[in-house]
Amino acid sequence: MNKIKCIVIDDEVQARTLIEIYINKIDVLECVQLFDSPKNVDQFIDENQIDLVITDISMPNELGTDFARRVTDKCKVVFTTAFMNYALEAFDIQALDYLVKPITFSRFEKAMEKAIKQIKLDRVNHQFEKNSSDFLYLRKNNSKHKVFYKDIMYLEADNDYVIYNTLNGRFMIKKSLKHALEELKSDLFIRVHKSYVINKSEISLVKGNVVKISNTEIPIGRVYKSNLKT
Repeated sequence: MNKIKCIVIDDEVQARTLIEIYINKIDVLECVQLFDSPKNVDQFIDENQIDLVITDISMPNELGTDFARRVTDKCKVVFTTAFMNYALEAFDIQALDYLVKPITFSRFEKAMEKAIKQIKLDRVNHQFEKNSSDFLYLRKNNSKHKVFYKDIMYLEADNDYVIYNTLNGRFMIKKSLKHALEELKSDLFIRVHKSYVINKSEISLVKGNVVKISNTEIPIGRVYKSNLKT
């Protein structure tokens, strides 16, 4: 299987290094990045495919539990901590495991077995969904609407929300643009800017750093310009 990509967050250098050593002992895992706080990690997850976050809880600038609430819809979370009193909250957030320091490799390995199993299952389910549907359900005014991919013109990020601009109106859903693109499960859609995903079949004009969808001009980000050539 493809490597399971992990990041580690801990304000203590020795703790980060130990978890990195443990990750490197398990062939299927890959340690992508180490962080000393949750700052900027949300953006990193939005811009990279991350499967698993291994994070400390008690950190100076932000609790790991508060950070985890923002990312559990994007990746799995395992907590590490020196304190037992966060356990109930951790599992309420649906963390895969809760490791109390000092962490032995055997205990870490057991947690990773659980994580690997769940991530494998999620990948299978994701692939099944990708091969079996060409629509999704979006909520608006307390109702669920069936929206076909072909009717979605473009997606626009708006703070913590994504606006789906469709032939049948606009839907504003709380999630990241990266997560929204992954959910679409279709080659129809490409990211052209940090704030925009477009339906390739709706392109009427590409000129300079602008792509036109219907009557809307959408900027093309330098990083994403190559996507329009695929």
